[in-house]
Amino acid sequence: HILEIGCGTGFLSLELARAGNNVKGIDVSKKSIQEANHNLHKVKKNEKLNLIFEVQDANYINKEKKYDTVIFFRSLHHFSNVSKLLNQISKIINKNGILIICEPMRKNFNKLNSIFSLIFRLVLETWEPFKEKIPSKINYKFLKNYEKIITNEYTYKSKKYSYMQSPMDNSTDDPDKVLKIVKRYFKIKKLEFYDGFIDKLIGGLRGKNRFMIAKLLKEFDNYLISEKVLKGTTLYLIAKKK
Repeated sequence: HILEIGCGTGFLSLELARAGNNVKGIDVSKKSIQEANHNLHKVKKNEKLNLIFEVQDANYINKEKKYDTVIFFRSLHHFSNVSKLLNQISKIINKNGILIICEPMRKNFNKLNSIFSLIFRLVLETWEPFKEKIPSKINYKFLKNYEKIITNEYTYKSKKYSYMQSPMDNSTDDPDKVLKIVKRYFKIKKLEFYDGFIDKLIGGLRGKNRFMIAKLLKEFDNYLISEKVLKGTTLYLIAKKK
């Protein structure tokens, strides 16, 4: 029995159900759950799945139902009071149950991350034509300004894209804080960080060699994090209930 909190339109919950699990996906967004149920209705014509979607606020979750696994996939950072939330979640997970968290942690994005992002965005073929992103006069001021733009994008401080953000976005962005709270109720079994610079870049690559370049960038990103050159901005952990 799996609970996905902040399931959005339900693509992850759907695949978990297809793998044979009994899944419930919840989200505070009525529109997201409507879309999830719409997709589920189409799939159920050909597949038998143990999957339901409900509009629900995880801050007020029903403690009577127990789960073997609870998943936060890019949803935990929308909650401001993680301590209260994980305390609640610990009460609905069965003995030896599992907590999985995969979340952006923007506090880890620093100047070095920004510089690597800047270099690759300028030199690679992306959604921005070279004539638009590289001016005829390249100087300190241009590079400093471009770096600021990238930093604001990665840390979600850019007003240009504010309309695309979800409510309470990046309310929680400190991995140290999250790990400290998780350890109160769970024993961490696996902990990794990803995405030093490739977030917001790898999906925007263009050109006939974009897939080969994307694979290279991903491995280079992993290398820089493992060598402690960059901090990863995506936290991935698996924890077992104490």
